[in-house]
Amino acid sequence: MKMHYLLPAALMALLSGCVSTQTGNFESDPESVSVAVNGHPIGTTPTNHVFHFTDEVTHYRITGSKEGYHDATVVVSQERLSSGVVMLTLESHNKTAIIQSKPNLASVRVGDVELGQTPTEYTFNFADRNRRYPVVFSKEGYFDKAVSISENSSQLASGAISANLEEDPAWTTTAESEATNRWLRIPVDPVIGRTDAWQKVIDSVTSLYDSLEQLDQTSGYLRSSPRVREFSKGPEGPFFVRTQFIGSISSVVPLTYKIKLISKRRLKSESEDNWKEFDRVFSEDALLVEELLNRLGLK
Repeated sequence: MKMHYLLPAALMALLSGCVSTQTGNFESDPESVSVAVNGHPIGTTPTNHVFHFTDEVTHYRITGSKEGYHDATVVVSQERLSSGVVMLTLESHNKTAIIQSKPNLASVRVGDVELGQTPTEYTFNFADRNRRYPVVFSKEGYFDKAVSISENSSQLASGAISANLEEDPAWTTTAESEATNRWLRIPVDPVIGRTDAWQKVIDSVTSLYDSLEQLDQTSGYLRSSPRVREFSKGPEGPFFVRTQFIGSISSVVPLTYKIKLISKRRLKSESEDNWKEFDRVFSEDALLVEELLNRLGLK
């Protein structure tokens, strides 16, 4: 038989008289929740407890606790107990949601955890109710998008976290190149002399770039003027992409030429000295590299 004890407040009430008793029945969702009355454990749901009410003691604080769940607290009166079972509903620390994007197949990262591609599923843990999770979406041809998820986020409550990715206008006018921000060495066909090789490089570069900033035939060094293009649409506002060609002889015997396409990007709102490396070049720059490979005899 379950033994019940009188709480200190109830004991004082008995001594002062005018005591009314009421049995409280407690159930819970989930099951097997530890129940405490005014901080004193009374058992695990389903359970009951005899309460003692006086003019001074009119309410009791009931707390339900379970590992992996947030505590639930209700305050009960004699009237509340007489109305039936008191249900303690605890909220889990864990909340699971589908993570999706438009377009589909975007890479997703939650904090430092790489989840793969959308659509995917992730369980967030909110043992710390103040925690926020950054969810970052990435896809080639689109700007990255970050969504901050808290325990009370409406998207989390709906069971689906969605992101509409914004297309990067620079993507369609740029391409990958093996010479982007790194040296590409081109062994020159032996039948092409040093002077002819130099002239082929000059002809190719000046057909694309308006002018040359530096030129030295002895070392085979040349640097073009930058090509800059502005793009009006971006998540942080308008931005620029800038490319520049650099080339020089890296070896006389055998004759080898090295080239590099310096590609950078910056926001229009940023200062001129805030250019950052960009891993793509204009499509015309990529074609220039292919042209030099052909003209110098590799292809």
